[in-house]
Amino acid sequence: MKKYLLFASLISTALSVDYSQNGKNWNDTLCASGSSQSPVNIDSSAATPNDFIKFSFSFMSIENATLQLSDGNGKLKVDMWPYASANPFVLWNEYGEKYQYYLDSFRWKTPSEHTVNNRQFAAELQIIHKQFQTNRRVVLSILFDEELSLLPSKSSASQKTCFVDSFRFTSFTSRVNDLEIPLREYLAYIPQDFYYYHGSMTEPPCTESVTWIVFKTPQIITTAQVGQLRALVNLTNGNNRAVQARDSKNFVVYTANSHSPQATFQKAVISLMVSASTLLIFVIASFA
Repeated sequence: MKKYLLFASLISTALSVDYSQNGKNWNDTLCASGSSQSPVNIDSSAATPNDFIKFSFSFMSIENATLQLSDGNGKLKVDMWPYASANPFVLWNEYGEKYQYYLDSFRWKTPSEHTVNNRQFAAELQIIHKQFQTNRRVVLSILFDEELSLLPSKSSASQKTCFVDSFRFTSFTSRVNDLEIPLREYLAYIPQDFYYYHGSMTEPPCTESVTWIVFKTPQIITTAQVGQLRALVNLTNGNNRAVQARDSKNFVVYTANSHSPQATFQKAVISLMVSASTLLIFVIASFA
């Protein structure tokens, strides 16, 4: 399995993002004037089913990546653009049109920026993909629920916290080029049901022409991991932008169910197993 090394360093930037009011004081650029801004609250009961939307990815293993905290202002990310060509992402939109993007970066937010039915979660990981010729983006959003770790009875699947651990939030400054992130394996593990809408980036300049895919099923994050993430961000209000109001007449959230190639493959395997079991029972009954 081929691995690509990501050589990045801890960086500072003059473009400091002020999270003191969770973006309510960003009074310039599209952050103030845009008509399709993110994040949003997703009303699950109002989501429109769509059978065209699906995606596929062909990511390589990620090794020797670096977690970056820009200018101490809570902009927490891992850059992937130096090796974008090795990590394609294909999206079929709500009309069935096919577009290709490339993995650009990861960004952590705490608490979550998107809410579902007005519920906010402990954290959100945004996996950003970009079309470099058009500057359009697709963002996969994974919501993380701390309460899942507090349940008295947890299945083995719900205890999959190693993905969050792979970012190693503690003492990150001493571990430049030292992350191994099992992105491909984790995305294949997550249930492939999601919400889909058109919006913007959630940091200045709040560029629009962004497609959001928000996975429906929150994933587990432990109380310790949340504490480590918040300590690293080190901001009283967190590093999340507040939910943005959208014109209901021009705003549609779609919902798609298990249309990814991974999910389709899993369904096919399960169907084959069921068929094989049925055939075996029939054969046994015939000779009984």
